[in-house]
Amino acid sequence: MNGYKRVTAQDRLQISLLSKRGLNQTEVAAKLGFHRSTVSRELRRNKGGRGYRPKQAESKALERQAWRSTSRKMVPEMRRTVRKLLQKQWSPEQISKRLSFEGRESVSHETIYRFIYVDTLEGGKLFRNLRFSHRRRKPRFPRAANDRRGQIQDAKSIEERGAGANNRSRFGHWEM
Repeated sequence: MNGYKRVTAQDRLQISLLSKRGLNQTEVAAKLGFHRSTVSRELRRNKGGRGYRPKQAESKALERQAWRSTSRKMVPEMRRTVRKLLQKQWSPEQISKRLSFEGRESVSHETIYRFIYVDTLEGGKLFRNLRFSHRRRKPRFPRAANDRRGQIQDAKSIEERGAGANNRSRFGHWEM
């Protein structure tokens, strides 16, 4: 129980058998090496009209997994709209704001940039419609280790400050 463990089809079969034998969720979890909340969630999510059945539970889990991996915002209609606006030299930020202003399904500008990047990898030319197509855009996260945005250039250590900095008799030498 010391690490993440995904419930497999064999685990589902054992959960079903142990539950039918009369073991409670905590006992089932202890026997299989899961946390009790994992077993509870498994039984709750995958229970059907006739109770918990392992084959039905496996198919429901696979459906959920397939649903998570599909794109729900950049559907073909949205791709066509984004392509058309990019060809009119609109920036991804403008496209994002315009779609949300019109009350349509909103897509973030980061998603649009990702769409352009994937198109470029596939040999597409959408990147040429960006305003600064010659400059490679840096993603916002994660930042590189040598990124110094928001830091003071040529900053000196507090030990290296002058002797006058400790003089707090005047208004400008102390913090309020």
